[in-house]
Parts: sequence; structure tokens; C-alpha cells
Amino acid sequence: MSNNKVFTTTIDSVVATSIDDAMTVWRETVGDNYIDGYGDRGDWHEVQGEELLAIHFDEIGSKIKKKGLPEGAIIDGSKITATNTAWAAWNGRGFLCSTEW
Repeated sequence: MSNNKVFTTTIDSVVATSIDDAMTVWRETVGDNYIDGYGDRGDWHEVQGEELLAIHFDEIGSKIKKKGLPEGAIIDGSKITATNTAWAAWNGRGFLCSTEW
């Protein structure tokens, strides 16, 4: 069983094993040129596993086409909703979504 969990700044969400790992994943995704305050551990928090997260299809559509839907996902218009546990298992370690990209 994976130790991956969803971590967020409320703007960007990543799947990682810890807050420090979440910061590393985020930096790997955006590069060193775009560190604008998310470098602090206090900016990140773990999202509870059974809390629901809705992601717009246009953000992850290409992944959905390749991998299918996360377990228990509900489609409502252009949003796909699943638990954070399901998103973490589906996505694996890495960038998940953003409210600004």
C-alpha cells in the first residue's frame, strides 16, 4: 500500500508522502524560477483522505483518457469528484491540479 497523500496550498495540489516531499514535487513541477512563497512548510497541509476533491476535466483530461477514472469518481458536467485517497492512488506521486493553471 502506498503512503502517498494529497497535500495542498489551497491553490496547488500534489500527491506526495510528506509536506517536505510535497514541496519537492511542487518545485520539480514549476521549476526554480517560480518559487513565490510556497517554499515554506506552513503554506502546505495534508488533505484528509476521505475529503472530496473536484477537479475540472480540462486540467486532467489527458490523464483520464490514459488511465480511466479514480475509484468511486463522480462526473458532474466538467468536474470529476473523488476522495483524496482515490486521487492519490490514481495519480501517484506528482503534481495533481491547480486553481490557477
